[in-house]
Amino acid sequence: MSKDEKNYEMQCVSTCYKKEDEPVECQNADIEVGYSSTLGEKSVECSKNFSALNHESSTFHIEKIKCSKNCKIQTDHSSITIIGSLKCDDNCEIYTGYSSTLKIDDSFICKGKCTIKADYASTIIIEGADISAHAHIESLTHFLGGCTVLIKGKVPDPKCEKGWSSTLKINDITCQ
Repeated sequence: MSKDEKNYEMQCVSTCYKKEDEPVECQNADIEVGYSSTLGEKSVECSKNFSALNHESSTFHIEKIKCSKNCKIQTDHSSITIIGSLKCDDNCEIYTGYSSTLKIDDSFICKGKCTIKADYASTIIIEGADISAHAHIESLTHFLGGCTVLIKGKVPDPKCEKGWSSTLKINDITCQ
């Protein structure tokens, strides 16, 4: 992919594996991984919108995401998303549901509004968080059992919601 393209779209359904050797730079990125697929990306940098949907028992691995505005990552239906580092300047939404796992290994920097939500027996693990403000973190419970959200790093004055039989910890301190 050439640098500075306006839109980047990648859809990986069925069985495919792709690993970009060069970083992708674009205004808008829309990535979908589904139906038992595996997708690997080196790096995506967006000047506007980044959206990733990983669903239906799939795996999505990306080393680096950098987004100026509107970063939305959704992992659903027994899928796994692994992100090396994520930096979002404004409005970041992370959601897991239905027995899925999302993990950020190295760093998570969010300077604007940040919403992190685990639902339906899912897990979110974030290492190296640096969230400036406006963090809304939910670890909910529905009929499928408890969820787990574990965050390590700087999270000033988060608004936390914890459901029955769920775990929500920030820097090893359990949120009530």
